[in-house]
Amino acid sequence: MKSLPAPKALLDILIPQTKACVDVIYGKETPFLKLAKYYDKPTKEGSDMLLYQGIIAFEYFTAHRYSFKQIKPYMQRAFTL
Repeated sequence: MKSLPAPKALLDILIPQTKACVDVIYGKETPFLKLAKYYDKPTKEGSDMLLYQGIIAFEYFTAHRYSFKQIKPYMQRAFTL
């Protein structure tokens, strides 16, 4: 499999021992997440990480503070643009 974060032989040993697999890439199912699903592991792509980074950056650059709950719908809508 191409585009894996480590050699497949190593992942074939490690993934079965994990509780879940997370990828920082957002908006698509990566080869890594597909491999994790093959092993029936829960998976999560990186959209929430990007969202939290965006909230922190917005606060840093504008001095306006919003809670995750307040800003989440707007930032999620931006993901689809």
